Amino acid sequence: MLHTLKKSAVWLSLLFIGTSMSSCICDLIQEDLDNCGKDYTINYTLRLITNIETELNTVLYSDADQPVADELRKALTQNIFRDYAADVNLSFYGDDEELARQEIEQMNANQATYTIYLPVQKYNHLALANIAGANTVSLQGDDKTSTSKLVQQRGDTIDSHATGLFTARQTIDVQANQDQDFLVPLYMANSAAAIVIDTTGYRVRDVRTYINKVGDSFAMSDSTYTYNTNTIIRMNDVPVPGTTKICRYGVCFPSSDEGDWEIHCYVTLDDGTITENILTVSAPLQAGQLKIINVKLSNNGVFEVITADVGATVTLNWKPGGTYNPSF
Repeated sequence: MLHTLKKSAVWLSLLFIGTSMSSCICDLIQEDLDNCGKDYTINYTLRLITNIETELNTVLYSDADQPVADELRKALTQNIFRDYAADVNLSFYGDDEELARQEIEQMNANQATYTIYLPVQKYNHLALANIAGANTVSLQGDDKTSTSKLVQQRGDTIDSHATGLFTARQTIDVQANQDQDFLVPLYMANSAAAIVIDTTGYRVRDVRTYINKVGDSFAMSDSTYTYNTNTIIRMNDVPVPGTTKICRYGVCFPSSDEGDWEIHCYVTLDDGTITENILTVSAPLQAGQLKIINVKLSNNGVFEVITADVGATVTLNWKPGGTYNPSF
C-alpha cells in the first residue's frame, strides 16, 4: 500500500512539472512571437508649403505680365510645386544605423497608406518621394542612416532638377502587443528661381541663363544641405508667344542661410558680342520657395534690375574661358 502511494506521488509530481514546463515554453513562444513583429499601418502625405502664388501675384502683377505668369505657373506646377508623389522610397533603420527594411512603391497620389511588416524595435524612418524622375539628383548611401543623402550630379553645368523632391524623417517606435498607426508627412526639399526679361525696344540673338551658388546635396537624416561644389544649374525656357518677354526657370537645392546666390545671364547681341549680367540675390532661397527676378534689357545687353534686394555686375564684350565658363 505504501509503495503504491509513493508511485502515485511521483507520478503527480512529474505531471505537475510537465505541466509547468509546458506553460513556461508556451509563454516563451508567445513572447517571442509578440516580439517578432506584425503588419503596421503607415500613412504618408505630401505637404506642399510654398510661396508660388504669392510670388507670382506680387512680382508679375501687371496686365502685361499675366501671360508670363500663366505660362510660368503652368511649367512649375506640372512636376515641381505639386503635392503629388509618383514614387516613394521608404527606408527603416535600427539603432545600429543599418538598413533593416526598404520598400519602393508607386504612390501616384498626394497621400497613401501602406501596410508594412516590422519586427518590434525603434526605427529611424526616412521617406523620399519623386526620386525616380529627378534626372540630375540621385539617392546615395542609403544603406545607413547617417550616409543617406540626395546628391546632385557633378559637372561644370547640369540641367535643373526635373521633379519636386519631398522627404521625411521620423522615429517609429514599434512596440509589442499594441495596435499602432503612424502618420508621416513629407516636405519639399528643393526650390526654384525664375527670371523675366523685358526685351521691348531691343533685339538680341540669344540669351542663356544659369543658377549658381546653391546646394549640391541634402542629408536625409538631419535635413541639412552642403555647398561643396560650384555646379552651374542650366535654366529652362518658358515660351510666352505674342510678348516681348523672355522667361526662364531653374530648379535646384536651396541656397545657404546667408543668401548671396546668383543668376548668371549671357546676352548675345546681333553683332555676336556677349554681355554678362551676374545678378546676386541677398535673400536666401529656401526649400519650397520660388524667387522671381524681373529685369529690363537696355543698351548693349545690360539689365536694369526691377526686383528689390538684387544686385547686378555687368561685363561688356564678355569672353568664355575666365573664372566662369558655362557649357553653352
